[in-house]
Amino acid sequence: MQHIKRKELDHVDVCLPPSNIIKSFNTAAESIMNQVQNLKSKTSILTTTRDRLLTRLMSGKIDVEKLDIGFPPGMQEEPRA
Repeated sequence: MQHIKRKELDHVDVCLPPSNIIKSFNTAAESIMNQVQNLKSKTSILTTTRDRLLTRLMSGKIDVEKLDIGFPPGMQEEPRA
């Protein structure tokens, strides 16, 4: 809040949990944050790879005519009647 001055905050009591709870939280949070950073890094790599492949596919540099691609059941085309 912009209207609160630092001097006013100096007089506010703040309750802190016991140190064992703080340590436990920090351990859990650190693990989660490491996972988030790892996933962001992997996402960046995958995005770059996708963009490079897409450009080559669209330009015809990569021929996919004879590829035998097995699609998962939910992505398979339904037989035409």
